[in-house]
Amino acid sequence: MTDAATETSAEADQEFDRPPADTKLIVAAWEKWTAGEELPGRTMADLKIGGLDLALQVLSEENEIAAALFAHWSGWDKGRDTPEDTLAALTADGLDAFIGAFATAADD
Repeated sequence: MTDAATETSAEADQEFDRPPADTKLIVAAWEKWTAGEELPGRTMADLKIGGLDLALQVLSEENEIAAALFAHWSGWDKGRDTPEDTLAALTADGLDAFIGAFATAADD
């Protein structure tokens, strides 16, 4: 194997570090969903791009509601639940309150 191929292989073995959650992206994705402007699959993808899963995972360590929301998220992330079912469960279990907190944080 050449040195370039070895370097490329070594780079591929390194773990990808995701950026921190972006509250503005999360809020924007949720607002589009609640306004009926976006499809469920696209909404879940946009929420993941914004880092909602990371935020819920961190918050779930200290908050029961966040833990329940993260459990719903994980079901979708692992392919067990549809985007539609996941968004319905997230909504029913209070994601709106978390998004409201994110919106306040994004405004600061």
